Amino acid sequence: MKYIVLTLILSTLTNVLYASPRITELELNDVFVVPKGYDTNDNVELTFLTKLPSACYSPSKYTLTKSNSKKYSLKFFIKRKEISGCDETNLEIVKVPVYYSQTISLGELNEGNYLVEFKTIDKITNVGFTVTKATSTTMDDMEYAPVSNAFIPEMIYATSDAQVILSGIIQSSCMDVFSEDISVSKEGNVFVIVPKAKSAPYQNCLPVETPLQKIVSLGEIVTPGAYLIHVRSQSGLSVNKVFQVREKAFDPTGR
Repeated sequence: MKYIVLTLILSTLTNVLYASPRITELELNDVFVVPKGYDTNDNVELTFLTKLPSACYSPSKYTLTKSNSKKYSLKFFIKRKEISGCDETNLEIVKVPVYYSQTISLGELNEGNYLVEFKTIDKITNVGFTVTKATSTTMDDMEYAPVSNAFIPEMIYATSDAQVILSGIIQSSCMDVFSEDISVSKEGNVFVIVPKAKSAPYQNCLPVETPLQKIVSLGEIVTPGAYLIHVRSQSGLSVNKVFQVREKAFDPTGR
């Protein structure tokens, strides 16, 4: 009888141990930040991409610490889910990875050159960016379009014309957005999209909501890898979208 009770206790303790969340640090695949273009009035953002080991893990937290006034250290942690099928005996079976990306706000920063250090699978690396002194005291130095979403498939094949759809809601009868006023620039692995808006002055503007949808060409992308689309929006906000480019394997059938 004592043996049976002891066995039940040990079994219960084992199940609790295996079911408890285990928080571990996870290496990052990439960290994206606009290298140039931020000023001291902007909300500086960085976006990271990683791959969760399987559906048995979920994001836990990140830490962003300063080693000095111009250098950050970024770490990301995951935890094992407390659900059936994700105990120690099944972790070796459930191994389908899950991509995960997150955008982090650094807020307004002083003028200068900055570095963000992070751990990849095989090394410690860093990405740099520059913040310049603002030339005005206003939040936006131009009128941006109210873009709230940017769509491109998470993975595309290398192409001569990658395209992204920008969408949002225009909330004034006096505002309009024209395709020719949307600029695209590429800085490393970051595409910066600046959609300008135009408002008709001295008119009786009405609070009328109309859809905003524009198809924007990113141009040719033939180099495989991960990329970020960074779209400026109103009130110092932005939209960030990570996507990946792959070379299409040769198919003798021509498909």
